[in-house]
Amino acid sequence: MAALMLLASVIETSVTKDVLWIFCFVGGSFIGRIRGWRLQMQADKMSGRIALPPTIDGVLAAVVLVGLSAIDFLSSMFGQVYLDPAYIAAGSALCAGFLGYRVLVIALRVVRPGPADLSRTA
Repeated sequence: MAALMLLASVIETSVTKDVLWIFCFVGGSFIGRIRGWRLQMQADKMSGRIALPPTIDGVLAAVVLVGLSAIDFLSSMFGQVYLDPAYIAAGSALCAGFLGYRVLVIALRVVRPGPADLSRTA
């Protein structure tokens, strides 16, 4: 949602800027998908809960997204461009793609575990 809000702030756009944020979204989605498949899950079959190891990647992506939002807010508040809105949109699309696809893959692994997931949870 934050990435869509930051993308909405890009008023003057061009084809190269659109390609930039789409490329960043696809790249972040690809990295998030890989990261979601590589996380080791531990399932408790009695309670139906899934435990993931503590990682810093999700927190880091969220902090970058908050930082980009703060830069966009300060730019709006003071009427001075600190960072081109196209780069803010690209960075937010990268973080949103990473976080979204990481969660999507983890949810799919919970619903339909593969052979590697079954051996870890047994």
